[in-house]
Amino acid sequence: MPKVFEEAGIVARVYPQDHYPAHVHVETGNHTGRICIDGTVRVIGKTTLTSRELKKALVLVQRYQQRCLAVWEAIHGESSSR
Repeated sequence: MPKVFEEAGIVARVYPQDHYPAHVHVETGNHTGRICIDGTVRVIGKTTLTSRELKKALVLVQRYQQRCLAVWEAIHGESSSR
């Protein structure tokens, strides 16, 4: 599972055997969530992240969105918005 970034206690990864839309899995200790990186950065499905962790994760994924998309596309091919 390639790590896209790790900052402020948040790790973002792209899973090789994953599905569209393009997204990253974010982790903070025992909490996890999925954030869409294809177009508008947003939460996908349920998350166990606290509200503080989620806000921080959304800011970081927005900051690193191009890097996240590059890793996703290297593994899965182009995202649906490109």
